[in-house]
Amino acid sequence: MAGNETTTCGSSISNKPPPAVSSSSSSPLSIPQDECLDKHIRNVNLPTLIPFLANSNNNNNNSSSSSDTAVIIAPGGAYNLLAVDREGTDIALWLNSLNIHAFVLKYRVPERPWLDFGQAPLLDAQRSVRLVRQMAQATNTTAMEGKQQQHLPRLPNLNPSKIGFMGFSAGAHLAGHLNVAWKQPKQQQQESGIGRRSYQSVDDIDDKISCRPDFAIMVYPWRSVSQEPVREQPLAIADQVTNETPPTLLIQAQDDWAHVENSIYYYQALQQHGSSNISRMSELHVYPNGGHGFGRCTMPGMIWHEICTWTDRAEAFFKTLGVLRV
Repeated sequence: MAGNETTTCGSSISNKPPPAVSSSSSSPLSIPQDECLDKHIRNVNLPTLIPFLANSNNNNNNSSSSSDTAVIIAPGGAYNLLAVDREGTDIALWLNSLNIHAFVLKYRVPERPWLDFGQAPLLDAQRSVRLVRQMAQATNTTAMEGKQQQHLPRLPNLNPSKIGFMGFSAGAHLAGHLNVAWKQPKQQQQESGIGRRSYQSVDDIDDKISCRPDFAIMVYPWRSVSQEPVREQPLAIADQVTNETPPTLLIQAQDDWAHVENSIYYYQALQQHGSSNISRMSELHVYPNGGHGFGRCTMPGMIWHEICTWTDRAEAFFKTLGVLRV
């Protein structure tokens, strides 16, 4: 079990992989959040969705927005921490500028040694999609967490068929994992009438609401393919792409230490195994420079590269899908 949740300041983008983090090492000292523009959160034991509602000044009780689209954001951090500002809050504010609801997902980190690689984040991602989709479908939206009844904001204009999921680095791995794990082989999953899930049912939301994202964005994905030089084993998420995998936008730099092949071969899998419509709507954008962990290139000290314009490609992707009003 991880220790108490702590917040630390992050660093700039890098062309080198992060140092290994030992589960037995002491956590960095917490700092006041208002003194840091690039926070990292460690030891997350309670998964949380942080809402950023379009046209509502982030007032969670205001449901007057005309937005009909929502995107869940998974920050990266090698499944050891969450880069919650550069790959979370900052991305949510950009989505809000496009009149899109955003939800930053604080999924559980670090890895749980008793679970398979990426399994705890996957459970949290599946649940998050169901919760957001429920906000569009119910007149009185509630979710049961143990014996506690949690009320969810009602988003009357939200279209339940316009729920996307995007992630960065490990969060991009999570997006790609969710893309293929919302419906898995019967012997690996709990039965459900709307597909299958990776966890025991918590409430009616799990029994009635699908956790399949309608589209996905993977920005500098990590450990996602089985080909060289990544060689993720025993079964990389790209090897599980089917004709039901959602349309996906992939963004990565050639000089990324995590290897641009993650995006190239995931995209290739979409072209080979996805439906003709998914193949046509999915996109791959590779840039010569940019390293890893650049987010939207808005953090202090970051060097501008052409890859910093990836949000323009994402906006065009939204328009192609019909989830962004032109």
